[in-house]
Amino acid sequence: INPKNKVQLNLSLMPDNPEQLKIKGNEQLLHLAISNLINNACKYSNNQPVIVSIGTASDRVIIVIEDLGIGIPENELKYIYDPFFRASNTREYEGYGIGLPLTRNIVRLHKGELLVSSTINQGT
Repeated sequence: INPKNKVQLNLSLMPDNPEQLKIKGNEQLLHLAISNLINNACKYSNNQPVIVSIGTASDRVIIVIEDLGIGIPENELKYIYDPFFRASNTREYEGYGIGLPLTRNIVRLHKGELLVSSTINQGT
């Protein structure tokens, strides 16, 4: 979407059997959820490299998206899934606060889990 974005794929966690990466779901919704997370990582890291790792554990597909961005204040993490909430350090970035709530709903619809950890000025 933005040619300045730098996304690196880490495939070192890929399973030997590619069948383990298959999940049943709505392709368009899953694309929307994953692209939203990657776009957020790029946006809030001011186009520093974002690392996307893909792998499996047990019977689950795991996608880890790491950025080196502004981070989310610890006391605000509990609100990131509230519609229209935007962290206090995001004022200079465009957005409406609907991406993460939508993404979490899509992930839940597919019986998945969205986990977020963040450190201010170090990344999410």
